[in-house]
Amino acid sequence: MSFKDNLTPVNNIPGITPKLIGKLRLYQITTAEELLGQIEAEPQTIGNLLRLDDSEIQLLKTNTRKAIPKDILATMDAVRGKQYQTGAKAPDER
Repeated sequence: MSFKDNLTPVNNIPGITPKLIGKLRLYQITTAEELLGQIEAEPQTIGNLLRLDDSEIQLLKTNTRKAIPKDILATMDAVRGKQYQTGAKAPDER
């Protein structure tokens, strides 16, 4: 059993087409949670990969959020924008 078994398949996203699902699979994006993360991290890049304009990406983001269960979405929203330390110091901080 994979951790992905507990996530939302992209084919559960309202309005998503088989063609778009195929493109996502080329980039190993198989869950709505992965897609939402990619859209939020780099909307222009994912738009270029999928050949979608800004308005289409925004619609895809909205529909993707609708597909994700509320408890998972709340967890994703809670950590959005947080920054975490790696423990390494910059060379000038030694």
